[in-house]
Amino acid sequence: MVRKVGDDTRAKLHLASDEYGRGARLGDLRVVVAAAHNPPFPVAAAVCEEDTFLVLSAATAVRDPGQDLATITAELRTWKPRQPGAVALRPGNPPRLLAVVHDFDQDPSWCEEWVLKATRGALEEADRRDLKSISMPLLGSCHGGLEPLRFATLLTDATREFTPRHLRAIWLISPPGIEYALAAVLRHGAGTAVR
Repeated sequence: MVRKVGDDTRAKLHLASDEYGRGARLGDLRVVVAAAHNPPFPVAAAVCEEDTFLVLSAATAVRDPGQDLATITAELRTWKPRQPGAVALRPGNPPRLLAVVHDFDQDPSWCEEWVLKATRGALEEADRRDLKSISMPLLGSCHGGLEPLRFATLLTDATREFTPRHLRAIWLISPPGIEYALAAVLRHGAGTAVR
């Protein structure tokens, strides 16, 4: 982009975008599609695909629980699964927003309604916590069979009635090779809204 700056009549060149066709605007949100190994900007929180019992985000390393078996058993008896579509916060650096899109007691374990609800919930939770930027995988596609381009449509649908106060940017984490196709779906708002 060339523009005149102040009274200086010399043309100055400014880089308009570093997103090279991988960016889109969804209302007030800037979305950049990039692979996991190529973060386009630092994020304040990471959205993660999750299930009702929070198994997908559970630590895999064996460790001492720091409690006796009776205490653990008592806690398990009263523990309730999360509702599909819910979002839970897990502290960390960066904190994680656990988007519950799977119920492994169902077949299939996910549905578009849950993905849409959890996507909206993650955006709202990030904004409520004054976060400026988040990373988000293609929810429903990581551990489910949702087509990646369909998630881009659901993300577009999730932002239609969302007016952020603080959230400004989303890094949409993409499998390598489909970044431009995902960005095109976001830019053109392809598909119909889920009701």
